Amino acid sequence: MAIIALLAVTIIPTWKQLAANLVALLIFATFTGVFKEVVKRLWPCASLLAAMLIIHSLFNPANRHYWWVFGLEGTLYALRLALRLLCILIILHYLISTTPPFEFVKLFNKIHPDLGMIVSMFLAIMPALQKQFITTLEIQEVRGLIKTNSLPARLRAYLAVLVPIVIHSINHAYSLAQLLYLRGYSWRHIGLAREPAKRSEKVAIGLSAVYLLANVLVAYRWY
Repeated sequence: MAIIALLAVTIIPTWKQLAANLVALLIFATFTGVFKEVVKRLWPCASLLAAMLIIHSLFNPANRHYWWVFGLEGTLYALRLALRLLCILIILHYLISTTPPFEFVKLFNKIHPDLGMIVSMFLAIMPALQKQFITTLEIQEVRGLIKTNSLPARLRAYLAVLVPIVIHSINHAYSLAQLLYLRGYSWRHIGLAREPAKRSEKVAIGLSAVYLLANVLVAYRWY
């Protein structure tokens, strides 16, 4: 369902249709009771989107018509980009918040068992990576790591934290690969259970298809 909705958002050509989709997604969020949570997740992106609008309205090479110092072409381009990004973020928020991790693994496992194994291992080691990040940051601060607002100092701080984490992750992945090899892992030995689609899943896919078709028809009428 989310993949079809993302496809629909990516093919929309005009900012008016994107704005209508954004309003529809926010209304849907209101009816499902997650409006405040969606706004809370999107609020940190406000400064980035505002900066993108200002930069494109002032410096976009395609600007030909101006309102004071702001180029119309750059402003419309940034507006389409910002609206598309907001729609994608809302759809991804629904996907992550409504889909259990096990369902992600099942989906990728249907594509290929090795891919499902990779996704399940990634989800399993994420908490360990978070703890490793906190531990590494504390160790580097004890060793004299200085975090300031200057960009070079922040880059050095990030490198001092990320390099040990990357090395630890590579070693951990190598150990897991050896463990799977010793246990005789092979996707050929795994029988994939083909579960029939539930009624709710069929309804969701049908609604997503209608959503995609409606956007295609509206986009076609603009041209």
